[in-house]
Amino acid sequence: MDRQVVDRLVLRPTDELEELPARSTIAELIDDGSDRGRCELLPALERRASTWYPGAVERKGGSYDPDWWSDDPIIHSNSLHLFRLRDAYYVPTFGVVFSSRGEAMMTSMAEALYRTPDLALLPHAERNENETTIDVAEARDVPIGIVVTMPWGALWNYGHFVLDCLPAAASIAEIRELSGYRFAFPALQPWHRRHLDLVGIDDPLELNGEIYRASDVIFASSMAHNLYRPNINYRTLREQQLARKKSAPVSFEKIYVTRRGNPKRVFLSEEKVEGRLRDRGFAIVAPERHTVDEQIEIFRNARVIVGCAGAAFANLLYCRKGATVVEITPSGMVTPTMIGGVWVRNICAIVGCRWRPYYCEEVVLDKPVLVAGIERRELGRSFDLDVDDLLRYVESVAVTA
Repeated sequence: MDRQVVDRLVLRPTDELEELPARSTIAELIDDGSDRGRCELLPALERRASTWYPGAVERKGGSYDPDWWSDDPIIHSNSLHLFRLRDAYYVPTFGVVFSSRGEAMMTSMAEALYRTPDLALLPHAERNENETTIDVAEARDVPIGIVVTMPWGALWNYGHFVLDCLPAAASIAEIRELSGYRFAFPALQPWHRRHLDLVGIDDPLELNGEIYRASDVIFASSMAHNLYRPNINYRTLREQQLARKKSAPVSFEKIYVTRRGNPKRVFLSEEKVEGRLRDRGFAIVAPERHTVDEQIEIFRNARVIVGCAGAAFANLLYCRKGATVVEITPSGMVTPTMIGGVWVRNICAIVGCRWRPYYCEEVVLDKPVLVAGIERRELGRSFDLDVDDLLRYVESVAVTA
């Protein structure tokens, strides 16, 4: 295929589901006679939490009462689509894929928009009036087919990596027709690589440059906040990683997942809660101080897990069936579609755990935190709760675990 030589492209956000032609099979998607397309790998689902796992959601505690609460909610799962573009560009550190026509693919950029809503922070990009252009003259060539599943958030956030990047990678790794493609990533940290090892991806292609022009790119719809509407491939990922993990000498029946020292969403009474739970036989665990295999082992063996909403709860993916999870969530994070509303619940239902949220009031800041000029409610806030009430709730839900 001839490659048009250009120096600068106008980036135009493009909906892949509307613009890329549908293919019925993976074989059709990668047919050499086609330069673009999409294929549905997993269908969308709507299932009650109790259909996933009886008793997944039954009750809540705390001082805040979400108006959307249900003790058997419908869990919405997005379909998993794979998209293909030949002769396309890839910006590894942002996860963004765009065509040689300047079509910026919406699912690949969904998380990057948090940091750069107009894409002007992409390397070699600039904003002029209502138009973002990008200089691609120095783009490096990738002459092989690549698979992209890693969005911007997964570069630095453990939860986004495990829940947005890895499930699609686990599904794609099982597709024989795509065995000739290489999984491509930005420069990775050791914990990234270990998680990929556990999916059977032991030779990730790490791209350290700013922009690449690839002869063939496959990318996944799950890059767009998969954790809010995950699919059955959570189980695929779980099974693959549990089968490959190393045994680790760490095991606790009851754990409290601490966030002390983290300036994001400060729990004012956390030290007191830790002391009271320690007296009740809980181990205080800081997951980031453990290896990936140790984290998996800790969550796999725990019967009761208590902690504040945060990325470490991605490890709930590995819990044993019937484990009880008490998620402490401040009111500012409690929405039916975003961070504190559903993603921990979704993991618990799909893998078979008992989600028991405890909602409390947040402390509103006088000066909001802005990112790219947009107020981010989830940043820089603190919250507190009635410690005795929390402990009573933990005891009441854990006794039936």
